[in-house]
This record gives sequence, structure tokens and C-alpha cells, in this order.
Amino acid sequence: MFQLLELIENEEDREFCRKLSEQFDSAMYHVAYGILKNSADAEDAVQESYIAIINNLDKISRENCHKAWNYIVTILKNRCFDWMRKQKYYKYTDDKE
Repeated sequence: MFQLLELIENEEDREFCRKLSEQFDSAMYHVAYGILKNSADAEDAVQESYIAIINNLDKISRENCHKAWNYIVTILKNRCFDWMRKQKYYKYTDDKE
């Protein structure tokens, strides 16, 4: 996550992302692991989610922690489900060949 923070130009946004990371990193990993059942895949999903979060900072509530969490977990779950669909597709196409 901290390498991604360097991509943020605005110091205020960078600090906001740092706070989000401190607050939600562990919970995000647990949600992703619960869906994907694989540690490395869960870590990748969390990292991909942070990229989407950084790209959509203007949509995340800075005042309401619950609204921010709801938005973040929605992004995370979508990343996990996208990954699962891709894996299923690749497995299906590999089996056909």
C-alpha cells in the first residue's frame, strides 16, 4: 500500500489513504481471504482494491467511517469476484484444450 501512496499528488489525500490503510487493512484482508480462501490471492485483491480506492477518493466519505467501509468492502468484494470469474474462465479454457 505504501508504494501506492506515492502515486497520490495531494498530501491531504495521501494522509487520508494512510488512515484508511491503518484502519481497514486487516479487515480487508480477512474479507478477501474469506472469499478467496488463499492468502496470496487475498493480498493481491487488497492491493488491487487500493488502486481502485485511490482512483475514486472523491467518492469515499471522509466523515462517516461506516460509509467509507461500505464503499471499500464493495470494491474489495468486486475485485475478489472478478478474480474468481477469471480463474474459472482460465480453468475452463485450459480444460477444453
